[in-house]
Amino acid sequence: MDFNYFIPVGLGIASAFYLGPAFWVLIETSLTKGVRAALAFDLGVIVADVAFITVCYFGLSKTERLVEDNSQALFILGGAALFVYGIVSWIKRDNEEKKEILINDVKGGYFGLAIKGFLLSFMNIMVFLYWIMVATSINAGNNSLKFITFFFIVIASYFITDLFKIAFANRFSSLLTIKRIKSIKSVIAIILIVFGFVLV
Repeated sequence: MDFNYFIPVGLGIASAFYLGPAFWVLIETSLTKGVRAALAFDLGVIVADVAFITVCYFGLSKTERLVEDNSQALFILGGAALFVYGIVSWIKRDNEEKKEILINDVKGGYFGLAIKGFLLSFMNIMVFLYWIMVATSINAGNNSLKFITFFFIVIASYFITDLFKIAFANRFSSLLTIKRIKSIKSVIAIILIVFGFVLV
């Protein structure tokens, strides 16, 4: 794969539309809690991505071997974590039917949302495998500058695309009602449960 700027930019944009759990929770957060809350969540997701990329940088061959030797355990562990997270989200959504849901109410603060984004991405073994695949395909060899520059452009493109996603989703927040918020939370919980089940 020849290195040029079009490839990492395109890869970053494509990565932002990876329809995993983090994608849907980011949209939900922007809709129900606002732009700043969604940004906090997204930063947590990106920190997890950077952590995965860093692991690839310092030991790609060892990382590939670790995943190959423990692939079943990693899929089961990550899938089970997402499955449980989805169940908890469903129960919390069910409990919230008994009380008024406040739009833009950020429980746990922005740091809590960043941690949520980090864990949601970190638990998803598919994200780790994705970055391993990308790190292998760029064929950077021992060229650290090439590796770092490539992934810097990918993450920057990813984040800028997420900004557009957040702003676009937030424009529809004025249309939300309590019933619609419950429906959105229900859909997100189901997606998490299904995604976790499939991984297991």
